[in-house]
Amino acid sequence: KKKGKKSVYIAITNANTGGSKSVNIEIKATGSIGNSDLRWLFPYAVNKDQKGHAKGFTPSHKDGSVRRQASGQFLLRLSATFAVCPDWEYIRLDNKTGKVLDFTGLTIKVTVDDCDDTTRTGGGVEGDSRASCACTTTPVQLTEIYNFPETAITDMGIPPLFSAPPPTGVWSSEWVFQTPEGDPRPQGGVRWFTDGPGLAAGDIYTFGFSMLGSADARYEVYTFDEVSGEYASYVRDVRPGIVGMFSRHSTSGSLAMSIDPMAVGDKTSNATPDEGLLPTVESRLGGIEEIAVQLNRPVVLVDPSAVSVSDTQTTYVPDSVTLEDADQTLVIQFTPGTLPNQRAFHVDITGALADAYNGTDAIIGDTDSVVIALLGDASGDGEVSDADVTLINDHLGEPVEVATAALDLDLDGFITPADAAIAQDNIGESVLCPGSFPTVPWYEDFDDYDPGSSLHGGCGWKGWDDDPAFDAPVTDAQARTPSQSVQIDGAADLIHDYFDSDTGAWSYSGWQYIPSNFDSVGGGEFAGSYFLLLNTYNVGGPYNWSVQLQFDSNDGLMKVFHGNGLDTIDVPYDTDRWVKIQTIVDLDNDWTQIYYDDNLITEYTWTGGILGEGGGALDIAAVDLFAQGSTSVYYDDLVLEPIAPSGNDLVTDDDVDGLTLLEEFLGGTDPNNPDTDGDGHLDGADNCPLVPNPDQIDLDGDGIGDACDDDIQIPCPTDINGDGVTNVLDLIDLLLCFGQPALPGCESEDVNGDGSVNVLDLIDVLLAFGTACP
Repeated sequence: KKKGKKSVYIAITNANTGGSKSVNIEIKATGSIGNSDLRWLFPYAVNKDQKGHAKGFTPSHKDGSVRRQASGQFLLRLSATFAVCPDWEYIRLDNKTGKVLDFTGLTIKVTVDDCDDTTRTGGGVEGDSRASCACTTTPVQLTEIYNFPETAITDMGIPPLFSAPPPTGVWSSEWVFQTPEGDPRPQGGVRWFTDGPGLAAGDIYTFGFSMLGSADARYEVYTFDEVSGEYASYVRDVRPGIVGMFSRHSTSGSLAMSIDPMAVGDKTSNATPDEGLLPTVESRLGGIEEIAVQLNRPVVLVDPSAVSVSDTQTTYVPDSVTLEDADQTLVIQFTPGTLPNQRAFHVDITGALADAYNGTDAIIGDTDSVVIALLGDASGDGEVSDADVTLINDHLGEPVEVATAALDLDLDGFITPADAAIAQDNIGESVLCPGSFPTVPWYEDFDDYDPGSSLHGGCGWKGWDDDPAFDAPVTDAQARTPSQSVQIDGAADLIHDYFDSDTGAWSYSGWQYIPSNFDSVGGGEFAGSYFLLLNTYNVGGPYNWSVQLQFDSNDGLMKVFHGNGLDTIDVPYDTDRWVKIQTIVDLDNDWTQIYYDDNLITEYTWTGGILGEGGGALDIAAVDLFAQGSTSVYYDDLVLEPIAPSGNDLVTDDDVDGLTLLEEFLGGTDPNNPDTDGDGHLDGADNCPLVPNPDQIDLDGDGIGDACDDDIQIPCPTDINGDGVTNVLDLIDLLLCFGQPALPGCESEDVNGDGSVNVLDLIDVLLAFGTACP
């Protein structure tokens, strides 16, 4: 059923390399279709001459309407000849109406006769030759390729891969969050681009990238052709090409494709999908025995010693590394007990393999993956909970199938109470390490480590310039959320670097706790503890800072360097409570805002740097928590998250509620719902937009509705001196101003607000005499 100007396509290609083809096409159906409701066309023939007519596919009929037959059917008979071309040619049926057309009993019959240099009868003329098999390919130069998974989130912690013939140029990649047309893709995608002439027709290129969870089944692809100056877009459904094996504990999926960009003018491409590397682990009670990596093509094992398996603490040496399943499965085996359960393992096979066909080590897909081995984690979410036990119990007694294999924890082929017991025994175990799985959003709550453990070398953290001397420990002495934080003091100079990105709008937030006895240890202009964000960070340099907050106990001030030399904006910092630090970064417009305790402190150019010297990059490269010899400062709940795929979106108000997208993000309201709490008041006018309060009562008049005001201060005008009670002191203050207008010095004494201090004010004070104010 297609409604209103939509179309059905029938595609035909000539796979015979021996000559051209003559085809007869019959399309027949019954249903509610009237005369001239349908029109048929040959609209997307790839190989066209200068007038836009198909060269490879020559129809014997003109485009035209499909008329209903007397029998109640519509019938379309066509014949055409097309040459040897690796392209698809299309017949298109257009719905010319504004109504639904119901195809019933649709049949398509195609009969093909070989031409093969014989003389045929065509067009009613004897001797018409259909022997020409030449096929001229339209020139193509692909210089940009975009790939977006449909639902999976891209794993930006693992670099994407790309290989192409050297004459095409040097190819680079970047993470992107919108299509070339500007449509948002919040799950992320990859753009590859070259500094050379690009891919020509017949060139084969391969690429791969990783996703969190399983690899997606559908992808949106865009290619830019320098010859036509246009983008081609198409959707690739790779489900027929997915390798039929499950990944019980895998946290990374990947995609690879081999594509021949023969032509893109028809908005399609003949991509052949390959499933990338899918690491799987077998968790047994005695430990991990095997990690298997499913490859996307036959390979040769050239260096088994290059296979690396490690966690945040140890590198493990396998007993053997072999290839199985026609050299497409790399099996890494260990003696039971070598690898413990409840761990996340980093599997790197870079340099271990070579392509079986061309002898290179350019293996498509993910050569640097993470797998989780967590006994009892039936759901595969990285932790064992009651939900895993329930999931197993829901399938008790069933034999194991691919869809339920993750529930068979003892690997006996059946789902039994023994599996539920294993999960029950491991409730509370977790191996998720946020730094090991860089996601959007990225977060770190420091709760996945042992108290007192060092962070250097684990979960993406490291000391400055990769030096463990600048490490910092996890502690349970303070925590905003249960039950740990990171402690920054002494020599600590802790770094976590991030992905490369030069587009979009982002938020980096974290919570800081400064004890009241905090000591910067010494004086000087730069004494203190620091929170910093860098736009450029490389081990050994170069570096460039965009955010520098200095906390100095010598004057109790937070000093915000804001891109104007050594000038700072000075704000008193709070102690003995958790305070939110937030940075908004608009990479499209090269702009940033700094918030402290939800108050905007300043805004300036991101690439200008903290001293205004410029030279910065449009990138959020790293966070730096630096003590510079100070006593302890604590950080918890760090989050890096996208706000919008384009910085320009920050000022839009798509739901027309009076708030921009940035205001909605900072306030926590829904940018797609004008009345987030559903109380009948638009978010921009609601004094309590996250808590329903249709009455909008605000007793203390501070602009915050009582329903969400944690500090209601009800006015008490008779308490003139503000000591909490109406007494003789207030009476004396009033009498001193008696008879005077409510000018400065006598404003509070005008209790009833009528503009003067008079007997009416005196009566109000006497009536409230002796009562305490709320």
